[in-house]
Amino acid sequence: MTRSSGAAALAVLGGGPRGAHLAGLAARAGFAVHLLEPDPFAAARAADTLTRAGLALPVLGDAAGLPGMQLALEAEAGQGMARAEVLAAAMATLPAGTVLVTTAPDPDFAALAARLPAPGLVAGLDLYMERPGVRLAEVLEAPGAAPEATAAAEALARALGRVPLRVVGGQGAGASLRAAARGAALWLAASGAVPAEADAALVDWGYALGPFAADDLAGLDLVAPAQPLPGAPGKVLPRMLAEGRLGKKAAVGWYRYPGGGGAVADPLIEDLLAEEAHFARHPRRTFAAEEIVARVTAAQVAAATRLLAAGATAAPEMLDRISVAGCGFPAARGGIVAWARREAGELRAALARFGPDAPSVWEVPSGALDRLLDA
Repeated sequence: MTRSSGAAALAVLGGGPRGAHLAGLAARAGFAVHLLEPDPFAAARAADTLTRAGLALPVLGDAAGLPGMQLALEAEAGQGMARAEVLAAAMATLPAGTVLVTTAPDPDFAALAARLPAPGLVAGLDLYMERPGVRLAEVLEAPGAAPEATAAAEALARALGRVPLRVVGGQGAGASLRAAARGAALWLAASGAVPAEADAALVDWGYALGPFAADDLAGLDLVAPAQPLPGAPGKVLPRMLAEGRLGKKAAVGWYRYPGGGGAVADPLIEDLLAEEAHFARHPRRTFAAEEIVARVTAAQVAAATRLLAAGATAAPEMLDRISVAGCGFPAARGGIVAWARREAGELRAALARFGPDAPSVWEVPSGALDRLLDA
C-alpha cells in the first residue's frame, strides 16, 4: 500500500452496516474511501449513515467511477460458495493488480482464496468486530499469497489502530475457534438449551461474551459453523436467516433488540428451535450450566487441535493469545491450550463422550489430541 499524493485510495466493497462502519474507520484513519454498493437502496442507507456520522464519502453503484487504487476492502459478501462468487465478480471490476482484503472471517480462508481469479492478491483480515475494544487483528495468509498482499493487510490493520498477528496456512484461528463454539451452541440450542441461559452460563464461567450474543453482534448472515451440521442443528440458522433474524443490526436474531437497545430474550426463538427439533426428530432435554460449558470448551479444544495438526498455526501460545484477546476465552484460565493441558484427563473423556453427537464439532484427528495435551 503506497501513498503517492494525498491520502491513499481505498475501495470498501459492501454498503451494509459492516461496510459503512469500516468505511468510517478507514476515512478517519486518513484513507480516501470510496464505498461500492450496487444495490441503490443499500447505497442510500449507507450514504445516510455516513452523513449522520459526519462523513461525506462517495458511494458508487459500480467500479467504473473508482479512481486508480491498489487496495480494496471487502466488508460483507456472505458465506460459502455464494461469497466466492460475489468476491470473484468484484475482483473482475477492480483495477488490475488491486489487493483484495476480506474482513468477514472464514475458517477456511485458503479454500475461499483458491476460488478467486487472482488468489495471490487476496489476504484475510479478522478485525474481531463483534468484540468492541479488541485491538488484535488476525492477518490470514493463504498458500501462494504474494508478499504485497499480506503486507497490505498488515499495514491496513496498523492504520486502523490494530496490532496485526500473521497466521499462515489459510485457516483463520479466531474464526475457527468461534465457529467451533457456534457449532456447539447450535447443537445445544436444537437439543433443548435456552440460548440466553447458555450465554449466561459461559459468561459466569469467565467468557467475555456468549456465542449467541457474539453472533448477533457479528451478523447472522456473516457467520457459519466450521462444518455443516446435520439434522435439526443444521436447519436452525437457515430458517433464522429466512425469517430476517440477522442479529442486532436487524433488531432481532437470537435475541430481540427493542429500539436498537440491549439484548432481550426472545421466546419466539424457543418455538423455532422446538419446531425444527420436532420435524427432524431430534431429542431435546435440559442442560446444566456445567455441561454447557463443557461442550463449548471441548469444541474449541477440538478446533485448536485441528488447527495445530494442519499446521495452520505455528505455536500453541499463538492460539492462547487469539482465544483470549480475540475470542473472549477467560484470561484467568490462561488461554484455550494452556487450560486444556491442565484439564487433559477430563477433556479426553468429554470429547470421547460428545463426539458421536456431532462429529464435525467434537471429533479430533487420531493422535492429534495426545500431541496437543501431552506437549
